[in-house]
Amino acid sequence: PTPSDLDLDDAEATGKFLGLTLKDFSRNARTSLNRCGVLMSVPRQKAVLKPLTLPPGTHQDEMASMVRFQVEKDLPFSPEESVIDYTVTSHLDLTESAGGPDQTAGVGVLVGAVATEVVEHYRKIAEAAGIKLRRLGLRPYANMKCVDACVRRNENETVMAVHITSDETEINILKGNSLAFCRSAVVDVPPG
Repeated sequence: PTPSDLDLDDAEATGKFLGLTLKDFSRNARTSLNRCGVLMSVPRQKAVLKPLTLPPGTHQDEMASMVRFQVEKDLPFSPEESVIDYTVTSHLDLTESAGGPDQTAGVGVLVGAVATEVVEHYRKIAEAAGIKLRRLGLRPYANMKCVDACVRRNENETVMAVHITSDETEINILKGNSLAFCRSAVVDVPPG
């Protein structure tokens, strides 16, 4: 359990707590985590997730610049002070064109963007914990992977995952291999 006086916005204090927790775990499990890399996940409220539809036939080499161009205007922070990534996927906003079922409306892309200061926060946590940060992902993706590890679902099935922490509730709707919908809200949960 996280100590009640721990300020999770303090990367140094959070990292030290995490480092001690991992050392205790290693000692109790009689295993070493010294060479392990760590994947951390950014909560939904600290990331921008945006589905985009690129024109049909968009070439792979053009996608990064097209995504950046389209998403820059929707960011609540400067594009120069952010990390932007994307994945080709289907999403609920992607519809078929009037040309018929074998002609799609475009290439579906899910864009994720995080302010550079958020990335630096997680780097500082890892450094203070004495661990190697191998990858920084998004919690909605981590939630999707947890669902896939626990539930066998078919490609057309829709699943809702609700992630509740002490200060945030996140709702993810998964359709096939895609994150179709994701929202979070800050929720004050009373103790106990």
